[in-house]
Amino acid sequence: MKLAIEHQNRFMGYKPGEPGSEISTAYFLDRRSSQAGTEVDLALMGFLAAVAETIEIYEQMTGHAASRTRQMIQEYGEVRALSRLMISGDLQQGFRVLRDNGQLEHTFEALVVRFSHIFSAETVRAAQWRLDNAYEL
Repeated sequence: MKLAIEHQNRFMGYKPGEPGSEISTAYFLDRRSSQAGTEVDLALMGFLAAVAETIEIYEQMTGHAASRTRQMIQEYGEVRALSRLMISGDLQQGFRVLRDNGQLEHTFEALVVRFSHIFSAETVRAAQWRLDNAYEL
């Protein structure tokens, strides 16, 4: 079974067995209907706005575009892209830049923890571990 949420004329798909696919069932139960009749998930909208804000903050701090991050999000969608980043053994440049500038609350790791209801428990644990050990990495 594949679940999809419409967002700005594209779909973010969740495929079982892929990072980001173990989305909480409760997450999908709180839906609202817009005037146009499409389903809008208010929590997802907040999450998407927070992802965009994190990317903008990173780009302002570094003075260059987060091209690889944007490409990954375009390919996988926000939830799956962040899930992949969390379980990766690599520490992303964005995390280091934001950490070194005292902005841990704006990292993707902080977003995963804040919006934990849309991520797998494994992804949330990985994000929390990175935050807890941020200055040792």
